[in-house]
Amino acid sequence: MVNNINNNSYGRNIYGQGDTNNINKNQELQNNKVDGTIQNQIQNGSLEKTESLQNKEVAQFLKKIQEEISKAQLISIKIVRGEKPTKNELNFLKSKYPDMKQIAEQSLKECNNLKEAIKYCKTGQEIEKIISKALDNIANMVKKGSLSEVQAKIKTSALDEVIKYSNKIQNEFKKAESVVIKLIKGEKLSSGEENLIKEKYPELNKLAKESLKECNILKEKLKACDTQGQRDKLISKEVRNIEEKGKLGLISKTEVKIKMMAINEAVSFSNKEQSNLEKTILIASKTIKGEKLTGKENQFIKDNNLDLKKLIQESVVEYKYLKEALKNCKSEDQKQQIVNNEVNNIEDMAKRGILGEINARIKMMVIEDIKEEEYERREKDKEKNFLYYLNPFIYIINGNVAGKIGIVIFIIVIISILYIL
Repeated sequence: MVNNINNNSYGRNIYGQGDTNNINKNQELQNNKVDGTIQNQIQNGSLEKTESLQNKEVAQFLKKIQEEISKAQLISIKIVRGEKPTKNELNFLKSKYPDMKQIAEQSLKECNNLKEAIKYCKTGQEIEKIISKALDNIANMVKKGSLSEVQAKIKTSALDEVIKYSNKIQNEFKKAESVVIKLIKGEKLSSGEENLIKEKYPELNKLAKESLKECNILKEKLKACDTQGQRDKLISKEVRNIEEKGKLGLISKTEVKIKMMAINEAVSFSNKEQSNLEKTILIASKTIKGEKLTGKENQFIKDNNLDLKKLIQESVVEYKYLKEALKNCKSEDQKQQIVNNEVNNIEDMAKRGILGEINARIKMMVIEDIKEEEYERREKDKEKNFLYYLNPFIYIINGNVAGKIGIVIFIIVIISILYIL
């Protein structure tokens, strides 16, 4: 930021050349005055009073010079801050301290150059590097004697303005980044937010839209994954791809940050989808089994606009024929084959996108419920048949008692053995 300046009075002396001449002339006048006055004072015996008077006049003159320098410094700082001095202030600075005016104007120019450089910085670290270098330059020039204390204050005041500007830029950029996050999340922007990102950060706006598109593509890919392992693998691949591009310098740090935001949003969406899916399946399972839902479960159905009862009823009607088909099967293998055919058909439709995941899972649960019902029915029939054949009165009612007496005795023996065991 800081350029070498020409040698001037502030490198060696805090006074201007005119002020030095004034001091010399004043000193000569004072010496002449003293020479003339001494004789009278010696004659009158008042030498000590004369010396006191001389010192007081010099002190007053020095105080006046120091006040003028302070005034000139304040006017110079006013210039580097971009404030407009009054006509009298400019005339005062120009006539008495022209080199201070020159350093102020030079510092203002450097300040504006730094602000322009900061505009193109893409990270806070880059801004800090520029300001740190400017501060070091001022410190080195003071150390070498190229700048007086007053000049250093003027240049430091200019740099303070740069720091204020950089803070404003960084805060504005952070706000723009928060707008980008809202865009990626699909949230609605206010008119002020839209103007900020469109007018001041058009490149950021373009990057946000590109990242949003990539985010939506990733969401669809994550939806298509069958397992959490597949999802994790896909996410790792996307993250690694962005990190490698960043390391190679193919994309900026800001681009890396925003693209990572898009991935995080897609992952968050996927996790939420999976959580909601599991809740939905659990509620559907309870509904199919006729179990009572909790208040939270009913609220979940309402919040997500789910019509589970309708989906379940449609599946029950669709697979009503399955009950009879399973009932007519002569072996367990035949039953399993029928069930497998239906499940494979559902999985195929889900993969082709004909069926949504919730609908597919409901259909499978309905089939499983029908299968369980058929199994329970068969078990009950077996129990009834077993008790039927153990009942001796069946043989009495249905046939010749004398002819089947042996069978009855045999059954009684079996019952006795079972009882003993």
